[in-house]
Order: sequence, then structure tokens, then C-alpha cells
Amino acid sequence: RSLPGVKVVFLVGKINSVQMVKGKLRSPKDLQQQVQEENLEHGDILQKGFIDTYRNLTLKSLALLRLVADLCKGPKDEKGGGCPQHVLKTDDDMYINLSALLMVAQSQGTVKKMLLGALICGSKPTQDRKSKWFVPRNRFVFKIYPPYLSGTAYLMSQSTVKSLHAAAKHQATFPLEDVFVTGILAARAGIRPRDHPGFSYRHRKLEPCSVTRTVTTHRVGPGEMVDLWKSIKKMKGEGKKACHGEKRWLPREHGPGKCHWPL
Repeated sequence: RSLPGVKVVFLVGKINSVQMVKGKLRSPKDLQQQVQEENLEHGDILQKGFIDTYRNLTLKSLALLRLVADLCKGPKDEKGGGCPQHVLKTDDDMYINLSALLMVAQSQGTVKKMLLGALICGSKPTQDRKSKWFVPRNRFVFKIYPPYLSGTAYLMSQSTVKSLHAAAKHQATFPLEDVFVTGILAARAGIRPRDHPGFSYRHRKLEPCSVTRTVTTHRVGPGEMVDLWKSIKKMKGEGKKACHGEKRWLPREHGPGKCHWPL
């Protein structure tokens, strides 16, 4: 709310199972009521008709693409109204450094077909039926996934969202959301996902000096997010320079690997 031109939307599906919330079991009815009450207070929740499960993340991301594509219909909306110039899709356990995110988005200028995040190359389909990443061979016949971005967070330009949305109309869905959207759909749309050192799909040290040198930090709980935000705010309020003399981006423990691009 403190950054003009930035809007946060929580995209959720239907709740059909009991969930543990703050140490207490909550029924789907109770959880739905909480969602509605929070939306009445903040107006930042968009709920769709699919069941909200891990295997339905693809449906959630497709709903996001459609939402933005609908907002940006018509040439008159290209630079105004409710049509965003950039869209960040991210998970709810990610700490997002909005100042760094805006800097990255602005540095891209008007680059079309921009798709940015933590690039993953050489990843193979999992055949372990007990794994949440299990994919039957009849759903993906190739040995290696196309290069794709970690679904923890990726940044898209307006034109990229439109192209991915259009490509999705001609492509059968796939259960792994990040592989599908930023790999399979991107390849179909002629978009090459790009790696950025500010994005990471691993946990980082939750210190203000470190986090201010990132765009995303993974596996951060709600309480940790609040504490971290307060610490960063205090540091900036005291006029301290975070990580003076250090490189702009915090080094990652991972890289994209060896990438082979489709012709």
C-alpha cells in the first residue's frame, strides 16, 4: 500500500477439507467465512471455482493469466486503467522485497515477452508415485522438461501474460504449474524465460542486510514476514545502509544448470 502503482491480489480456490489454522482445526465452512470477512475488510481476495489443492495450481495460474488478459483487452487499455504493465505470480510463503522488485521491473523498460525468475534447466519428470511432483509418462513423453522458472515467483510483462493466455487455449493442461506456464506455454508462445539472481526458490537467511539484497525469499512463515518487515523498516528508519560494500544481489546456492533451448 505504501508503493504507488502496486496492487496485491490473493487468488484462492474453493475449500473442501478441514485445515489447521493457528493450532486449531477449521471446517471448510468456517474457513470460507474467514475468507469472506477478510475480503470485506481488505478487498484483495479473488476466489475461483476450482478446489484449492497443489495439483490444481495450474488452474490457479491460468485464472491469473485470464484475469490480467481481460483487464488489458483493447488497445486503449495498454497504458492505463486497471491493466498492469508487469505481473508477479508468487506463492504465499515467499517474502517479496517490493522495492527491489520495482527496480527490476523498471530496469526491463518496455521489453516485450519478458519472463523473469529463478531459471531451472535439465529437470526430469518424477516417476515416484508418492512424490507430489509425480507425472505419468503418458502426460509428458520427453525425458527432460523445457527450461522453466521456479513457480515460487516469476515476473511477467503485460505482453507475456497475453501471449501465455493465448497459448493456453491450444495446449492441454499439465499438473506442474511452473513447468506448464513458464516452460511448455512459454515455448509454444516463443518466449524464453530468463534467470535473475534476485530470485531464489530456496530459503535465505532472514536478516535485513541479506533480504534487502534479494527480490524473493522462500519458506517464510506469516510471523517471520511481519518480524522481518519490521526489522527492515527500523533499519531504513535509522538511516543505515544495508550491506554496505557488498554486491547488489545476495549470492545464491543454485544456478539454472545447463540449458538446452528448443529451436
